Amino acid sequence: MKLSRSIVLESLLLSAVMAGMSCKEDGNPGPSPDRAEKVTVFLGTYTRGWACPAAGQPGIACSSKGIYRATFDSRTGALSEPELAIESDNPSYLAISPNGKFLYAVNEVGDYKGEKTGAVSAYAIEGAGSLRLINQLSSHGADPCHIVVTRDGNTVLVANYSGGSVASYRIGAGGDIQDASDLVNMGMHGPHKNQEAAHAHYIVEGPAPGLVYVADLGLDKILLFDLDLKTSKLTTHAAQPSVSVTPGGGPRHIALHPNNRFLYTNNELSTAASVFTRDPATGHLGATELQNISTIPLPYTERSNNAEMLLSRNGQFAYVSNRGHDSITTFSVDAASGKLASVENLPSGGKEPRDFKIDPSGKYLLVAHQISDDIFVFAIDPATGKLTRTGSTIKLSKPVNFA
Repeated sequence: MKLSRSIVLESLLLSAVMAGMSCKEDGNPGPSPDRAEKVTVFLGTYTRGWACPAAGQPGIACSSKGIYRATFDSRTGALSEPELAIESDNPSYLAISPNGKFLYAVNEVGDYKGEKTGAVSAYAIEGAGSLRLINQLSSHGADPCHIVVTRDGNTVLVANYSGGSVASYRIGAGGDIQDASDLVNMGMHGPHKNQEAAHAHYIVEGPAPGLVYVADLGLDKILLFDLDLKTSKLTTHAAQPSVSVTPGGGPRHIALHPNNRFLYTNNELSTAASVFTRDPATGHLGATELQNISTIPLPYTERSNNAEMLLSRNGQFAYVSNRGHDSITTFSVDAASGKLASVENLPSGGKEPRDFKIDPSGKYLLVAHQISDDIFVFAIDPATGKLTRTGSTIKLSKPVNFA
């Protein structure tokens, strides 16, 4: 998962895989916003590779050992100091099964067992948040950068950045994963220097089971796939294989509106966001973008690449993290048209904000910074969507993603 292996290469977000975070990535509501409790947060990190400065190079050396866990208190907004849950090789993105018993992680490498591929690991979640490895398989492509579990708990879906492919796995009764299918994304790549080939960056099940959306940064496309619910196999959705964003945009992540009528993607290379209409009945997207809007104030001449995009639980606000610019942008969402309007842009507090997540109560937003090695907590104003630093901060080497 590398934007030409430069810093643009996805700063793996802090895979804070919160068991049941409020704004699920498929756009469906999470736990009740009235819940006030402590939740276990699993944190994915980089342990080696491009994100780790070599001796004598600028930046903070990598000291992470794998997947960490912490506790977040939705009543106070406090995040506890992280503890190592299990050692793992570059476990960047994480996903928890719907029953809360299993955790799945991509191992974002390109040399698994001596081959040009990464890996996918299955873990059992045991007492006090400890993890036990169940099994591990090839991701069928180098640098897997995103993973998700389907709502029925039967399938794991993976996007391989450098491999330009997607893969699916059947989940066994004991949480183990079994190969189902792997498909290489095909098509004409975009005009940007980091679009030399297909780069699958995000994969998610749509609101209705059986339809899957993939953001491919290299192809400038949102791809559609059919998922066989009995076998976990993926095939291209023949009725609408894909839609395109503005050339050179580089779609990275996807957010679906709770009303199922709109799909959003943040475009990493152009630091912009795209809005597509969506047919709730078929899942098909509008042939062209409804809107393309910058995620940072313009003009801006320095390097900037956005990373994560999420919608609030009620669909009234959208949030985007911007690396280089090191900020979080809040948009309001027009309920009728789906279009975005800028509300505010504020510093994220650290360097290179990657992933962020909204807690189960909907009151807080947690941001992971890959280069400054820290995680900040912001309070969310429910009326305006605006963010305010709470002062709660923890240190962690190369945090990547909250799942």
